[in-house]
Amino acid sequence: MKRKVAAAIVVLLLCVSVAGAFAAEKKSSQVPWLASLNGPGTINFTVTGGYTWWGLGLNAGAEFTLSQFALGPIPLDFGITAQGSAGFGVGGIGVAVAGLATLNLGFDFGKSLVFEAFLGLGPGMLLETWGGTGMGIGLAQYGGWTWWFSKNIGLTAEEGWVNTFGWAGGWGWYFFGIGVTFKL
Repeated sequence: MKRKVAAAIVVLLLCVSVAGAFAAEKKSSQVPWLASLNGPGTINFTVTGGYTWWGLGLNAGAEFTLSQFALGPIPLDFGITAQGSAGFGVGGIGVAVAGLATLNLGFDFGKSLVFEAFLGLGPGMLLETWGGTGMGIGLAQYGGWTWWFSKNIGLTAEEGWVNTFGWAGGWGWYFFGIGVTFKL
């Protein structure tokens, strides 16, 4: 029974992502270079490497676009994302994970000048060994830019923060990374 449910979920996600891949870019009617670049069902996978609180780190995430809408002349994408970050340094290691609601805004200036700004907010969790093992749950934020140099591949610069509450007076996790995003 569990296999049938898992197979049905995989087939549903594949159908939704294929439909999203053929969704047209939605441009603003008043500002021609503003666009919503991700149709409903689009999945973006991002992998970046960079700096974390503990030193060098690796960040990865998957975003699923739920809908497109407009705030006046500004077209936006709304979605959900799961993000993870792991940092390694002399003082210890740390891992942060978050599930966030996201808003994306696209800028389409022509062929290879397509950019996307994104912002997310939601719950996050931190596990670290710096100064002793600890864990905390709190609020996470995530944001950055993607330059879509091809229709389905982009160069991404992203940053994020998890602020845990009530654990050792509150503790934070920061990351910054540069890498690639793949659009399905």
